[in-house]
Amino acid sequence: MKKHGIAALFSAVIFVTFFSFTAGAEGLPEFDDSSVIVITNPAYSRINLFGRGGYGEVLASLGITETKELMDLSDNTDNISLFSASGGSIVQLMLPEAGEDKVLAAVDALNASGTVKYAEPNYFCYLDSIPNDPYYTSKNSAENYQFAMIDAKTAWNMDINCSGVTVAVIDTGIFAEHEDLKDNIWTNPDEIPDNGKDDDGNNYTDDVHGWDFTGNGDNIPDDGYNPNYGMQGHGTHVSGIISAVTGNDKGIASLAGNMNTGSAKIVPLKVFYDSGTGKASSVDIIVDAINYVKQMNIPIANCSWGNSKDVVSISEAIKSCSDTLFVAAAGNGDSSTNYVGRNLDNVEVYPAKYKIDNVISVGASTSADKLADFSNYGNLVDIAAPGNNIWSTANTDLKIDSYKFLSGTSQATPLVASAAAVLKGKYPSLTPSEIKECIINGASSVTSLTYSNHHINGNRRLSIGGALKYAEGNVCEITWKGENGNIIKTDKASYGEIPEYNGLYEKKIPDGYYAYVPAWEPEIAEVAGDAEYTMKYVLADMLDMSVRLIGDDDTAVQKGNSPQRVTAYIDFPNAVTGLAEKYAQQIEPFTVILALYDENGALAGMAEKNIGGDDMLGTVTLGADLNNAVYSARIYIWNKTGSMLPIRNAKDVL
Repeated sequence: MKKHGIAALFSAVIFVTFFSFTAGAEGLPEFDDSSVIVITNPAYSRINLFGRGGYGEVLASLGITETKELMDLSDNTDNISLFSASGGSIVQLMLPEAGEDKVLAAVDALNASGTVKYAEPNYFCYLDSIPNDPYYTSKNSAENYQFAMIDAKTAWNMDINCSGVTVAVIDTGIFAEHEDLKDNIWTNPDEIPDNGKDDDGNNYTDDVHGWDFTGNGDNIPDDGYNPNYGMQGHGTHVSGIISAVTGNDKGIASLAGNMNTGSAKIVPLKVFYDSGTGKASSVDIIVDAINYVKQMNIPIANCSWGNSKDVVSISEAIKSCSDTLFVAAAGNGDSSTNYVGRNLDNVEVYPAKYKIDNVISVGASTSADKLADFSNYGNLVDIAAPGNNIWSTANTDLKIDSYKFLSGTSQATPLVASAAAVLKGKYPSLTPSEIKECIINGASSVTSLTYSNHHINGNRRLSIGGALKYAEGNVCEITWKGENGNIIKTDKASYGEIPEYNGLYEKKIPDGYYAYVPAWEPEIAEVAGDAEYTMKYVLADMLDMSVRLIGDDDTAVQKGNSPQRVTAYIDFPNAVTGLAEKYAQQIEPFTVILALYDENGALAGMAEKNIGGDDMLGTVTLGADLNNAVYSARIYIWNKTGSMLPIRNAKDVL
């Protein structure tokens, strides 16, 4: 179980209109005075953390003996970061003496040393509660205007099965007993409840229904109730918007909460404190939660909060979590602006402001289809969604049938996250950037979203009907060819619905026409004798790829032995027999990378080679010199565009 103290508070705010938030307010410190956050240089392995030279010497000079790794960035495949300086880890360093001057000195020393990629304080802010709520209304108001506005009936009529989709709610936790939520809370299939063991090996014991990262010492991400501290209940309200049970004759409906075919599941990740002391969250807690999203392969994360600092470690964590779409609130105005929204181009609100492919920023609109005056705006806000007077699940008095109205970009954001879950349910192969593309390009253009100099980029307002229509209409035109190159048939396919066919296919997209190489699907075959390991890759059922690893002494590459060199022998038996020879000639060149690792997961050796055409008719060899004992090996495939082809269920050779 990971534990956290109640130390540094992250500069984070929850975007509901009855709060205003200020970072670094008068008399309050701006960051934790006892820890520093760094992104390590991958050249310095963890085994040498306190060794001589470089990073270890800097830590020793600062008296630092206690560290905590928050997130490993070494397996980020974006831009081959596994093999480049964009790897490393996000680490929290505990200082031996507290003090703001100590923090700043440590940050300066670490950045000046060149031994880390980046060092920064552990930022935080305090919350100022505003007792009056100008956007709170009675139940007599229209409760469901948002569904008509975003064309929810189109999605509901399609009866889309979202049961395979999980949505992380990084927030205040959840009231798990609520009548409209309890059936749609995620259950970890690989964790045995209450046995005191980490059954799935993710470093969290009994994380059956998410996790509490705030240091309560338990695995229950509950949304504590305190009528004097309005932040509580926020996660419950957000969760209802995403996936309240729909069709159960109770409470409210949601886009992704389909009772007939299957609902999206909420993964509550609690990062905000219960107590009424005004605590928000800290960098280490947020990064831990993002790392959990990555570990558990959660495709969508709702972030109805923001921070006023461009925290590099959080942006790196989000980049590393490249298989997840982060739906981020653009933020609200506060007391300094008389609760009028600000231009996001000119103010600091993160993660909404990150220009990252897997982040979509969300502003709030009203029942009149206008931009809410409290909502931040500008070119950096990707889309607006209804966020004014939204009726959703509540934890009021811990009643299982409690509901309330709330307003803010906090409420608009989960509506977009719910739409993303519907798209993922309909088209499971959609990537985060493709989901974002569907939402943006399928949006309604609403001129009334603009007033004065306030506007949303493209005047876009969420339309789930439009997003689904865009996904359906954005088809790939596929031409199937036989062995002699003759055209067999042509097909069309939407996102995530590439038709299967035993042969190579070509894909026509707006920016060109090219041969598409499907993903390599790896599986480990049996050990071939005592001297080699064999791994098999299948390419569209036409090309087998066999990889044999041989040490320099012609013996098997056993875990822990130390050959000076390892050679990978790669064969394409089907191509050699002529069965797929003509297909092989048509495949665009790609790159094969052999990566060898030591017991600490550090890269011990690497080799790469471009392959294409005639190369597949013989044996391709890759040889890597070693600088340490080998404990694992892996093969990576690159396509012609330089982006990693997806290797689903990739497994080690050793």
